[in-house]
Amino acid sequence: MNALPRRIAAAVVAAAAAGALLGGAAMASAAPVPAASSSAEVSVSGTLSAIAGDVLTVKTSADADVQIQRTGATKVQGSLSLHGLVTVKCHQVSGSLVADLIVAG
Repeated sequence: MNALPRRIAAAVVAAAAAGALLGGAAMASAAPVPAASSSAEVSVSGTLSAIAGDVLTVKTSADADVQIQRTGATKVQGSLSLHGLVTVKCHQVSGSLVADLIVAG
C-alpha cells in the first residue's frame, strides 16, 4: 500500500473515531481523491477526551488524538486534519460521521 492510500485510511479511521462519540455505529466511508481512487470502511472505538469551544478532541483506541472543528450548530459538521497531510470534510448521519471529501496534501 503506498503512502496516499495509507493517509486516506488513517483519515477514515479518524472520522470513524469521531463518529463513535456521537453514538451509533462508528463508521466512515472514504470518497475518491485526486489522482487516486480509493475507498475504505472501518470501525474503531473512541472516547471524547476534551471540549474547548467548538473543538472536540477524541482519543482513539489506537491512542491517537483527533480534533474535530464543529461548524454546525446542532450537528457535528466540519473537518479534521491529520498532520496537514489529509483533511476530511464530514457530516453527521444517524450517529456516524460520513466523509464527504478527502483532500490529500
